[in-house]
Amino acid sequence: MENRLNLDFLKVEFRKLYTEINNIFNYKGKDIVIHFKSIIEYIILIIYDKNKILYDDKVGLNENITRLYNKELITVKIYRAILLILSQVNIYYQCRSDEDEIEWFNDFIDKYKGKIYEVLVFMAVKCGEENYSLILNGLDEDEKSIFTQYLNDNENNKVEDKEENKIALYESEGSGEDKDSDEIKEKVSRLVEAGENYYLGRGVEKNNKEAFKNFIEAAKYDSEIAEAYLGLFYERGFAVERNYELANKWYSRSAVKGNSFAQYSLGCLYLNGTGVKKDYQKALIWFGKSSESEYSPAYYQLGRMYYNGYGIEKNLKFAFKWYKKAAEDNLPAAQHALSYMYKTGEGCERNIVRAYYWLEKAAENDYEDAYYIIGKSYLEGICFEINYEKAYHYLKKGYEAFDTDCIESLADMYYSGLYVDKDVMKALDLYNKSIECGNTNIFFKVGKMYEDENMIDEAIDLYDMGSKEGDLKCIQRLGIMYYNGELVKRDTEKAIKYIEIATENKAPHAMYMLAIAYLRVNKFGEDTTRIVKKLLEEAYELKSQFAAEYLAFLMLAEKKDGKDINEKKLLEYLEFGFINGVVGSLFQYGYIYEKGIAVEKNLERAYSYYRMAADKDYVKAIVKLASWYKVGKFLPQDINESIKLYTKAAEHNDIEAIENLINIYELGMGNSKSDIKALKYVFNLIELDALKGKCKLAYYCLAGIGVEKDENRAKEIIKEIEDIDKGTADNLRSVLAEKSLISMSQDEIISTYMEGIDLGNPDCYGNLAVYLYNNNLYKDKKYEEYFKSAMAGKELGIKKCNYIYLKDILRKKEENSIVTEEEIMIVKDLRDMVDKGIYEAINDLLEWYNMRDKTDDKNYYELKKQAVFYNIKRTKKKYKKKFSRQETLNVITIISVFILIMIMIYAMIK
Repeated sequence: MENRLNLDFLKVEFRKLYTEINNIFNYKGKDIVIHFKSIIEYIILIIYDKNKILYDDKVGLNENITRLYNKELITVKIYRAILLILSQVNIYYQCRSDEDEIEWFNDFIDKYKGKIYEVLVFMAVKCGEENYSLILNGLDEDEKSIFTQYLNDNENNKVEDKEENKIALYESEGSGEDKDSDEIKEKVSRLVEAGENYYLGRGVEKNNKEAFKNFIEAAKYDSEIAEAYLGLFYERGFAVERNYELANKWYSRSAVKGNSFAQYSLGCLYLNGTGVKKDYQKALIWFGKSSESEYSPAYYQLGRMYYNGYGIEKNLKFAFKWYKKAAEDNLPAAQHALSYMYKTGEGCERNIVRAYYWLEKAAENDYEDAYYIIGKSYLEGICFEINYEKAYHYLKKGYEAFDTDCIESLADMYYSGLYVDKDVMKALDLYNKSIECGNTNIFFKVGKMYEDENMIDEAIDLYDMGSKEGDLKCIQRLGIMYYNGELVKRDTEKAIKYIEIATENKAPHAMYMLAIAYLRVNKFGEDTTRIVKKLLEEAYELKSQFAAEYLAFLMLAEKKDGKDINEKKLLEYLEFGFINGVVGSLFQYGYIYEKGIAVEKNLERAYSYYRMAADKDYVKAIVKLASWYKVGKFLPQDINESIKLYTKAAEHNDIEAIENLINIYELGMGNSKSDIKALKYVFNLIELDALKGKCKLAYYCLAGIGVEKDENRAKEIIKEIEDIDKGTADNLRSVLAEKSLISMSQDEIISTYMEGIDLGNPDCYGNLAVYLYNNNLYKDKKYEEYFKSAMAGKELGIKKCNYIYLKDILRKKEENSIVTEEEIMIVKDLRDMVDKGIYEAINDLLEWYNMRDKTDDKNYYELKKQAVFYNIKRTKKKYKKKFSRQETLNVITIISVFILIMIMIYAMIK
């Protein structure tokens, strides 16, 4: 051996140790000896680790070495060699200078290099996993002698299995023949060819057992090809039981002879830790050797190692280089990897065209991971022009490879009829196939498709499957369906159960839905609003735009009730909803500008927001604009535009719009009377609100509106209403009696209204108040308490009660001779009542202008116009003019003077 030890055998399994020992010659001064001692300690640690013994840091190095000896884990010869080396290392303490130590170290290496080498060989053979017998041919005699000693010792102490005995047997069987003779070479060639024929099914029926027999026979003569095949058979379990250890041995025998496939396969075993301890350094070495033979899969693996930094510093440029070499050799996995690097610009200049070029190459070479991306690209025109034929081609290949994404996209093509005939049922079958193959991302998508096809049971089954997989969309959809009663029987409790599951996963939309559900059922009584707000605020913090919209809605409702609100927060909610495309926030912006909440009142801006929301089919905005056209607010009064918008909202089953259409056609507003159309919308109303609709129908049957008069049918309907809600039936009977359509006395009408009030019917409050007031019964002591009970509806927000309240105050103000500002404000409030649908207030206002303010021709004639528009019949009221004392004296004086003049004229005539 030369002065520097030949330690190449350490490269494969103990590369770190190899590097450290070589570096020691580059140290200067006393650091040399200190470092060498740490190397000895590292060797001891390797032996401890291999034998799964805990190294004791509390005792010295010598003691730990002695423990190995006592446990018979190192021989006496190695034990003495290590102690001798350490004793010589300790001499460094006697050195006086760095120069002395360097001189000493060189002498030490020259003198003890044999013992150092022997310790390292012992450690490698006993602690390594490689078959070091394979490297003997490259050693000098001294080195070979040391290796042979410990290799033989290893064989004697190891119980070998049958296959290892076979290997030794094959070596001995072939040893008597001249393996280099032409005859043997020809024999081996025939065996290998026969093995390959059976393995590939080339010219014969495929038979791995026969292939194995031929390869094992050829391996007796050291055929590297046969040995490589045997490694493959043991690795994959072809014809024999899978055995990674034997795969490693056969690959190793072939690899050292230079077989590129075996070298590559051995690298894969070490890279993945398959049957051996994972070792990136060994993998790198074997891939490097295989690449020297231009084996393209090795190029690819080297690319992987550089890309991921496996056992080597990450280097994207080198990764790109190796991937490109493999890709150009038509290796599909490398083509796919190279495509990704071009797409991301890692290790190269970003180039999407090149990325898709190499990706399609991979797909052409049947690389399954490329099918979906290329197929989808042709389907949607990503990088390529849309080509449904090519899309179908690649997606079909993916379908045959059971790629779930490809199956899904193929289903999309059948569902939409792209390149293939549209076939919804085939598409749904493919979607289900994708799910069966493990695609858990499309439960919601396919469920919605089943909904569209009105296959509700199938849709619910998929949503249920998705909910069990934790799919939040499916969970939320089930919650919404049961909450709204969409396609299923409404079940709020079941809805809350589903939505609560999604809420636990911090799904913001689920939090929003849960808050709405809690409000609907008043889940926590008086505490519900507080809990709902907290839930909505949490959803808003998680960026739920719908939560922001509803928080704004709650704040606006509080403002309407006269409560103070945080206007800055209101605007924050509105802005968040608006910028995130919530149409409801557009409507709310319109509302705050209409009412002047948190902003200056501006009807033009209010209209612009309402219009934007209406253009997006937001029903509330459509109804709002319809009402503006009806009453002429900001917009010119136009019944045709109003009807057009109400009709559009009615198509969305909006009850308010339907009720307005009924009133327009029934009353003939704007000369639009149509009993048939009114009746049509009554039937629409019945479908949405049975009580309201049937009340109208009963009235129509008695009044003969749109149908022939049918008293019996009306009675049946009233009885149906009573079975549902007696309070509503009481209100209806009283209203019909007022219109003289059924027979009831005055007291019966009043008592029936009162019964409805006791049952909580809100309409009874206002109708009774109007009835008592207009019939001048409200001051009658007999009915005073009834009137008081009816007017309690004012506190409940009943519009007719507020109308009577204003009307009564106005009547009292009229007793004064002078029109006050307060009186004018009351007139204004009554004018607003007309816009709210209390059309009878028009007559009260006309009479007021006629008697109290004849100078205001503009408002007077505007009201007369409105009376015509709303088809309100004029009712005249007799006012008794009251004169002041001075006015009375003036009148008496005038009359006296007139009489005196008449007497004088008479006297003159006489």
